[in-house]
Amino acid sequence: MRHENYSDVKVNCQLIANCLKGGSLMKVTPQQTEKLLKGNQTFKQFGFSMMLTRHKALYAKDPSQITLQNCTAEINDFLTKFQGIMSSDYAIISKL
Repeated sequence: MRHENYSDVKVNCQLIANCLKGGSLMKVTPQQTEKLLKGNQTFKQFGFSMMLTRHKALYAKDPSQITLQNCTAEINDFLTKFQGIMSSDYAIISKL
C-alpha cells in the first residue's frame, strides 16, 4: 500500500498509539486557534468548518483572551469527540 501523503499517515499512527494509551492527541493551542480564526484554511469536515465560521464571527466582535480561550476549548472538545473523522483536517491544523 503506497501513501502519497506521509504527514496524514504519521498523524494517524500517533492518534492510534495515543488512543491505545487512553489519551487524545488532537489538541489546539490558543496560538493555533488564533491562526485558524484569522486564516482562510479549507477543511473537509463541514461541521468543523461551520464551527470555525461561527467562532470567526465571535472573535471578530470580541478579540479578547477570554473569547480565544472559549474558542480553543470548544475546538478541542470537537476534536476529541470527532477524532475518528478529523485526522486529515488535523494534519492541516497541526502545521499551523
